[in-house]
Amino acid sequence: MRAARSALEQEPPPLEVLVCDDGSTDGTQAAFEDWEAREPRLRYVRVEPNRGTPGPVRNIGAAKARGDWVALLDDDDRWLPGKLAAQAPFMAGEAYDVVAGDALRSNGTPYFGFGGGSRFPNRAEVERDNPIIISSSVVRRSALLGVGGFDETPALAGLADYDLWLRLADAGARFAIVDQPVIEYEDAGLGRMSMQVLPMQRQRLRVRLRRWIRSPRERQLLVSFLREIYFTLALTVRLASLRVRRGASVG
Repeated sequence: MRAARSALEQEPPPLEVLVCDDGSTDGTQAAFEDWEAREPRLRYVRVEPNRGTPGPVRNIGAAKARGDWVALLDDDDRWLPGKLAAQAPFMAGEAYDVVAGDALRSNGTPYFGFGGGSRFPNRAEVERDNPIIISSSVVRRSALLGVGGFDETPALAGLADYDLWLRLADAGARFAIVDQPVIEYEDAGLGRMSMQVLPMQRQRLRVRLRRWIRSPRERQLLVSFLREIYFTLALTVRLASLRVRRGASVG
C-alpha cells in the first residue's frame, strides 16, 4: 500500500493508479478493494495464478491503462514527491518514448549518481549500461504495446525490464533520464533477483541470444552474444573456484 500511496500523492496527480495483484494470498485483496471503494483514482486488478514472473501482471496493467503513458512501480519501491513533475516536461510532445530517473538506495545513496544533467541514452548505451530502473520509468503506452509488452517467460523473470528496453531501443524508441532521484529503491533484501549473480548472468545470456535470433544479420548483436557467453563462462568458473576454496578452508 506504501507504493500505491506514493503514486496517488503525486503532483500533478496521475490519471489513475492500477494496483495489479499477482495472486497474493494474504489480506491484500480485501485491503485494496476497500481502498478502491473510497478512492476513485485507484483501480484494483486481481491476476491469478501467479506465474513466477512480473511480465504477465505488468502487461495486463498496461492493457487496462486509460492514459497515453504507463508509469511502472514495483510494490517494494516508492515514488519520491515530485517524481511525475520532474518527468512531465519530457513526456510532452513526441520527443521521447521512455522517461526514467535515478533512485535512492535503501542506504540513502544514489543508485547511479549520474551528474552532469539529464541523459538521453542511445541504443548502444541502453544495451551497455542498462540505465533504466523499472520503478522510475514512464513508457509511452503505444510504444510498449507495439513491441509486445514485457516478455512473460519465467526464464527471463529477473531481466524482463532490460529485455523490454532493448526491444524498444531496437524499434527506435527514444529515452530520457532526468538527473535526480525520483524513487526509493529497496535493494536491501537478499531475496531480490538482482542478488542472484549467476542466475542473472544466465538470463542476460538468454536476452542476448534472443535478440541476435531476431536480427541474425546484425553483426553487433552476434558480438554482444559471444561476449556474454565469455562473461557467463568466466563467472561460472570464478564462482566454482570460490566454492572449492571455501570447502578446502572448512575442511
